[in-house]
Amino acid sequence: MFEHLSIEAVNSILPQGMRIINEKGIYNMYQTENGGLIAGTESKNVSRTRKHPFEVYYSLYLDEYVLKNISFVFLTVYKEGILLIPISDLVSIKENLRTKEYSVGKGIDKQIFLRYDIKAYIEKGKIMLCKAKNHFEIDLSKYFISYTNEEFIYEELNNYDINEIYKEAKQFKDYDTQYVLGDNTRRRIESKKQKERIAILENHTCQICGFQQAYINPNGNKRYIIEIDHIIEKSKGGGECIDNLLVLCPNCHAKKTYGIITIDSDFRVYENGKEIQIRDNHLRKK
Repeated sequence: MFEHLSIEAVNSILPQGMRIINEKGIYNMYQTENGGLIAGTESKNVSRTRKHPFEVYYSLYLDEYVLKNISFVFLTVYKEGILLIPISDLVSIKENLRTKEYSVGKGIDKQIFLRYDIKAYIEKGKIMLCKAKNHFEIDLSKYFISYTNEEFIYEELNNYDINEIYKEAKQFKDYDTQYVLGDNTRRRIESKKQKERIAILENHTCQICGFQQAYINPNGNKRYIIEIDHIIEKSKGGGECIDNLLVLCPNCHAKKTYGIITIDSDFRVYENGKEIQIRDNHLRKK
């Protein structure tokens, strides 16, 4: 059985101003720091099928959200993160979503409303809406914000075989956009799990100088002083695909940031203009 992010965890990754102050108690609506409302829900259940290895389900009350002037909806993706979707984007596709009627009140006061059901499958780094009307399908990955609970990521990946980690790292597809926008905020979309896959493939060792330093964190777990950097910067469109990440120690990371270390399109690495050999278990292995 999969667990979901707590409201506290969701709050930690919501953009500033959209963080939750208190629950409104109806239709999963919450008051936010900026005085507005946000709606949110966890998946009703999770399943695996032969066609899609991981599927999640949500029920939304879009008409009520619009009436309440809600601008965003968050959907938890078990402990991976959330989908933060502008209500306008959901309204634009609601005619393609499956619906179910529900009633409020009795007798002459009875009112009929629609509940909108969303089913999505997660595969190869993509989160795709599926089983909507008329075979409608849309990529929801651009709305995804990863939860940076590193303890959970370490625990999960430590149960994987190294070949399986490489396979998943190679299959990972970048998000269509590297940022999510909302309420005058701009937040990076980043896969912490993919970065940790690359760190594992490189044995948590700096690919340039060979530095490796372990330590024991406050929870009593072994971790490493290492940084996973983007070859093409996030601000220039670089994501977390297998050929855009480099494992560096803090010193070599600083050298790359200041242009002392550079990398060309063929993954040749230079320090002060002189080509150097690097350790590599993922860039050229493909």
